[in-house]
Amino acid sequence: MSKRGPRPRQSGAALLMAMVCVSLVATLAAGAYWLQWRAVEIEQSDRARVQAQWLLTGMLDFARHVLREDGRSSPNQDHLGEPWAVPLEEAKLSAFLAAGTRESVDTDSALSAFASGRIEDAQGRINLYNVLLSNRVAPEELARLERLFVALNVAPARARALAAQLEAAVRANATPASAPAGALSRPHTLDDLARFGLDAATREALRPHLSVVTQRRTTVNLNTASAEVISALVPGLALSTAQTLVTERDRSPFRSVADAERLAGLEAGRLAEGAGVTSSFFEVHTRVRLEGLVLSEWALIERSSNTTQVRERRRLPAAEP
Repeated sequence: MSKRGPRPRQSGAALLMAMVCVSLVATLAAGAYWLQWRAVEIEQSDRARVQAQWLLTGMLDFARHVLREDGRSSPNQDHLGEPWAVPLEEAKLSAFLAAGTRESVDTDSALSAFASGRIEDAQGRINLYNVLLSNRVAPEELARLERLFVALNVAPARARALAAQLEAAVRANATPASAPAGALSRPHTLDDLARFGLDAATREALRPHLSVVTQRRTTVNLNTASAEVISALVPGLALSTAQTLVTERDRSPFRSVADAERLAGLEAGRLAEGAGVTSSFFEVHTRVRLEGLVLSEWALIERSSNTTQVRERRRLPAAEP
């Protein structure tokens, strides 16, 4: 009778080794699949981001075209009843491409993008940089800024502090070699004023009434300005009178500053220095939603002689839809 050797133990070891090999192969396969999936996801995300960026550029070019056409059709007047002032509510991009055609483009997955945007008159607000004249605070312009702060229930001391900080920043950046350590850089948008100590609530209160145009001093467009801005232009101009001007101009836009002066009962020339009825600087806000990605952009456009130039452009952080 033959003896049985250690076969059961050998069979058990072989089975265990086979299970280890299967587990190892499954782990490697799962790892390879995850790496491939991750690479595809990254590629799709990068592709969506690039497409969204190009869409933002296209929307900015469209806004420039609208402003150029408006400049050609009505060069002597800018008001809120013109096409540029109509905001674009979020809509599917394919709807624009299909307009005027009988073919549907909804089946194209690459066109599942949604766009929205608006153009705002930067000269419908008081330009912060107007407070400086030859890189020094101008008392008359500072008084206007203080009156605006008072109308918005913001302490006028903040206006004086902001003007002093802006003067220091501009002068420091004019001679960077001799600028003191820790000098503030020049603000380019209202959000940059956070570095000057303006909290978020104050910036939001100022946003509809204060602009930051670094290129040059600007006048206030009486056809687009708020009542608070108009009342701040002239000492003693009551907010109720400024509101009357806003109501009347919404019915029939002013053709000249003299029209507003007569309606407000002001002497000729009281508004002429800091006001007008046309604009050269506009802010463009655009937003694109594509494949779960949302990109927003802000740009400052200068229009002159039927041409438009992008003076400032800032891409906002990506956000969830």
